[in-house]
Amino acid sequence: MKLYDTPVGPSLKENGIDYIREEIPEFSLPGYNGASYEDLVPDTLDLQDRASLAINGITGPTDVEKDYEIYWIVSLYRNPPSMTHRIHDHVQFKFFEGAPLLRTMTGSAHNHHVDRRWYETLMHMQGPDGSFYWTKDKRPWSHMPFFDIETESKHYAIPVMEGPQIGAAALLYKLTDDPVWRECAERAAAGVMDRCLPCDDHMYLPDIIHAPDTSVDPQAPKVTYNGEMACNEGWYGQALLQVFNSTGNERALDVGGRLIKGSAFNSVAFDPETADFTGSKHFHSHTRVLLALAEYAQITGDRQSWEFVEKAYECGKEYGQPLIGYFPEFIKEKHRSTCELCEVAEMIALAVKMSQSGHADCWDDADRWVRNHFAEGQLTDTSWIHRMVNRSPAMMPTEPIDPVAQSVDQVPERNLGAFGGWLTGNEWGRNIMHCCTGNAIRTLYYVWEGVIDCENGELRVNLLLNRASPWADVDSHIPYTGQVDIKVKQALEKVWIRIPEWVAPEETVCRVEGGPKRLDWRGKYCSAGSARPGETISVSFPIETRDERVWVEKEALTYTFKGNDVIGVDPPGVSGPLYRREHYRQDVTRWKRVTRFVPEKDIRW
Repeated sequence: MKLYDTPVGPSLKENGIDYIREEIPEFSLPGYNGASYEDLVPDTLDLQDRASLAINGITGPTDVEKDYEIYWIVSLYRNPPSMTHRIHDHVQFKFFEGAPLLRTMTGSAHNHHVDRRWYETLMHMQGPDGSFYWTKDKRPWSHMPFFDIETESKHYAIPVMEGPQIGAAALLYKLTDDPVWRECAERAAAGVMDRCLPCDDHMYLPDIIHAPDTSVDPQAPKVTYNGEMACNEGWYGQALLQVFNSTGNERALDVGGRLIKGSAFNSVAFDPETADFTGSKHFHSHTRVLLALAEYAQITGDRQSWEFVEKAYECGKEYGQPLIGYFPEFIKEKHRSTCELCEVAEMIALAVKMSQSGHADCWDDADRWVRNHFAEGQLTDTSWIHRMVNRSPAMMPTEPIDPVAQSVDQVPERNLGAFGGWLTGNEWGRNIMHCCTGNAIRTLYYVWEGVIDCENGELRVNLLLNRASPWADVDSHIPYTGQVDIKVKQALEKVWIRIPEWVAPEETVCRVEGGPKRLDWRGKYCSAGSARPGETISVSFPIETRDERVWVEKEALTYTFKGNDVIGVDPPGVSGPLYRREHYRQDVTRWKRVTRFVPEKDIRW
């Protein structure tokens, strides 16, 4: 499907938006260099393809007249579909961090001018104290109160949302080694750390919103908003850990850890004994701080943090449908709650990070959820939107369009690759909140990076998904057949392949260059020993089709599985029906020709 070419808009000077910082330094952007080559691969889930679509989904729904600020809300059930600016446009900073990760996966330069403008505006938004300040200039939607709080100042900062901004600067320093980005990240981190207050053995952030030159009241109480704001601190705490990982800033690690542990252990968001979700009903509010706590545990090895994350992760699974990866936007509701991709993405991220750390083995959870509700939650086809509008145009809302705050220009095409905000168990829904897109694009990278790793000459394939790498390429035939091929590029002392949860060791067959090989086993991982460049290692096993009738948020649905992949659902959805995967019922692999990309520099993020 053709991607949307975002026009080149007016220059920063021509736009004349009054940012807090007039002059900014020159800065570098990553080159995203690597090796590209054509290949014939199984036509199965390919995260590189999904990342290419996601680049379209973050750069397309932007306002070229407002320095490519995103339209936060997208209304598809409208004639015509529309996009609207809201104060929640600030979630676009998740895109600032996610864009380099997507381009690292793909090498794509599609709409690269949008990224550059984003990072120019990021620099222009950084105030003398290091904080990032939005402007109300030419942005009437910015006058909407945030959490019922308003400021009279022309410029305002939202500290609990600065995490992705700080994370973006830390990531750009990691990828470019440009000291300008190090200074940006460390000044921003210091600016918010200076606003944190101590409380017993942890810290908290009292501000929800503040103007420039506004001091912190040292007696300010911790604002929890029923746990939600406490959990928002998790993103900021995670950003401080990212600053530590990129620069070695010990203060960022210390304050970040105390802020995160305060949100997890000393807020109203979790039961401190069971780690069950309490207070806020918003699922994503809980997983946000859990993801930060998991990263703190990865860095420090803190056992208390790992145990808390694992308990809370299991609680999260109980609130959702772990067979497909459906997690509701709100828990403990009397009525059915739809599914944001925010919570799906962060549950997957937790599964990946716990598994990579060796603290727990959650690869099967990650595999099921990525293949199913996460993959289905990405907008990969827009034809159903046009059919929906054309089928009943008279029934669609047709309110007047505000030309300043809204757009109706090619809305479906510009959002191709974005992620949904109101999925049910069998349909995509009618709207997009781009906070979900911002969370999902990070998880795309987490999963892609976790598919395969190599250390001390030993290669481990953790997820049986298509993936190119410097060491070997993975071709997954699943779910057509139970087979994965590892095409070796470098000499390897050992190749370990993790078989899926439904496979028994005695059912697994390995062939190397067509000849049978005996397998050694280490838990769920099998190995045929060392490997030479040019060899293909093929592991095969049975894969069966079965029906599972389950409850998804108070609705009974029957899913047809083939292995871990859902290949059909009954009853089918109407507004963007999900799991229309009839081609996967075949037992013969369908192939496609692709351009594979192996980045020169990829990082654990």
